[in-house]
This record gives sequence, structure tokens and C-alpha cells, in this order.
Amino acid sequence: MTPIRSERVTSALHTLLDAELAVPVGDHGTDNISTVGSYTILWKIDGGEVRGSIGDPHQDLTLVYQIDSVGRSRNQCEGLADLVRTVVVGMSAAGGHTYVLAGTSFTGGLRTQQTTGMPTPEGVDDTGQEVWTQRERFEIDVHRV
Repeated sequence: MTPIRSERVTSALHTLLDAELAVPVGDHGTDNISTVGSYTILWKIDGGEVRGSIGDPHQDLTLVYQIDSVGRSRNQCEGLADLVRTVVVGMSAAGGHTYVLAGTSFTGGLRTQQTTGMPTPEGVDDTGQEVWTQRERFEIDVHRV
């Protein structure tokens, strides 16, 4: 069978975050979001693995993502990170999401989650407001159905 294309999974995760969050969702650091207010940035990063059977060696895939939650205060940043975590943890295998994209169905479920640091002041924006960021990494298991 054809391998699951990671860009489809990334697009599905971006769509999910965009639908569930009340803030803009950036894509891999592209400058497609307003920097006024809070926002998130979805990064597909190195790592993960491909698993499967002899008949379908690309049936299962683990992809690694980093999601940056950005706010104008520590509280705003933490609140957004909590919301992001709730959305991604909601992808648990027990109640996971099923996506159908271009004729390829796959389920996605959270495998592990790692907070890579507490909210950190990153400086100030063009308007002089503080910018806080919290980065979290998620391993997401994907299985073709």
C-alpha cells in the first residue's frame, strides 16, 4: 500500500487546532498570522517512526510535532498551552479522531507529550508588549484504516 503522507497528517492537525482554538494557528513558522494577541505555531519536527506488517509496511506512523503557544502575559500563554494540550490529548486512542483526506482514511492518537519548558518571556513585540512562549512536543500515532 501507499505510505501515509505526513503532510496530510500535518494538515489534519492544523485544521483540528484551527477549528478548536479561538486564536490564529501558524504553520511551521510561516508569517501567516497576526502577531497581535495570542496565537499558536505548529511545527513538524524530526523524529518518529514507521511500522507495519509485511503486507503493509507503512501502516503505522509516529510523527513528532512541536506546538508553540504565544501570549502577551504568562497567564495568557499558560492558558493557551492548556487549551492546546486539551485538544491534542483529546486525540487519545480511546476517543481519537478519524480523518478522511483525498480518499485516505487514518486515525490519529496521542502517543506521548512533553512540555519542553515553562512559559518564557521572549522579549517585546513591535507595540512594546511582552511576548511569552511555551513549547510542547507531541508524538502522534497514525494508523491507516
